[in-house]
Parts: sequence; C-alpha cells; structure tokens
Amino acid sequence: LFEGTSHEGTTGNFVITEFNINSVNIDADEISDVNSRNFKKPREMNLLELSEAITIAKTQFNNSKDKKDKKEYYRTLVEINRRFSLPISCLAITLLSMSLGVVPARGSKGWGITANIIFGIGVLAIYYLIFALTVGLGDSGALYPPVAIWIPTILLASLSYYFFKDLDKYDDSSLVQSLLVRISKNKLINRLIKQEVK
Repeated sequence: LFEGTSHEGTTGNFVITEFNINSVNIDADEISDVNSRNFKKPREMNLLELSEAITIAKTQFNNSKDKKDKKEYYRTLVEINRRFSLPISCLAITLLSMSLGVVPARGSKGWGITANIIFGIGVLAIYYLIFALTVGLGDSGALYPPVAIWIPTILLASLSYYFFKDLDKYDDSSLVQSLLVRISKNKLINRLIKQEVK
C-alpha cells in the first residue's frame, strides 16, 4: 500500500498511523478460502460443491432455528433440482414444437398454423410463469424445493407427450384444429354446454 493511513484500536484508545509504503502479509489459506464454496452462491457452484453445500446446510437446518440457515438449505436444493429439471423441460419443449410444427395439408384452412404458433407461445409463457412462481415458493420453503421445481417440468412434459403421441393423426389439420375437434366431440363437454344453454 502507498501513501495512506491506518486506523486501529477502539474508542478511547485509537491510533492513526500515516505511511508512505506499508506491506501487508496475507495468509495463503485466507486467499484459498475466498475462492471456496463458502463464498460462492448456489448458482456459482458445480454439482460436487452443491452436494457438499446441501449436506452442510441440512446439518445446520436440523440444528438451528435461524431463518438464514433454512433459506440457504432451500436455495441449494432449488438450484440442484433446477439443473436437472431444465434440460428435461428443453426436451419437452422440443417434442411440443415438433407437434406444433406439423403443417396442414394443402387445401385445409390456413388459420391452423397461426393457431399453433399462438398456442405454443401461450404454453411457454404459462410454463415460465409457473416456473418462476414455484422457484419463489421453493426458495422461501413454502413448498418443498424438489416438488416446487419439478411441477412445471412434469406438466410441460405431460402436455408435450399428449400431443406428440398422436402426431401421425394431424394429416389434414393442425394440432390446435384437431384439439378443437376433439373438444367439440367430447360428450361430457357437450352435456355441460347443453345444460348451460337450458
């Protein structure tokens, strides 16, 4: 350090030292501690560090009533589950995109493609809203983190599978058109509509 002052001591016994050059010795262990997982946020950790952090946080969670320890435990659980659920949701989005990408045969109504695009954007928007909500619930501990993180992924994967398994049936119409036809042919929905009309 060059040309500065050092302030040391407590109230009543305070010393101010001016210096031109001052050398400060830093222990190598202190430097390595700065780079250790204790100073990293869960998002900055690799999987090994996260699993170690979860073990430590779980012990602190069980032995402490401090809210900070509980939040740390929930955050690490949210992060490790997020890293596994997001790749699966990407696969689910791919399957859904393939279903929505089916182009109706020539001569069929042209609004099907537009409906597919709007439907796809709507599904993704709802997925990300639910994901943001469940991450918040998981971080706060209002919902158990693994359950919170996997809810939107399971919903999206289920929807994607539902549409993808019938992909060969969309020869003459788009996915949304086929879905609307199915809904209109559903006996339960027709009964409900008739009751509402009466």
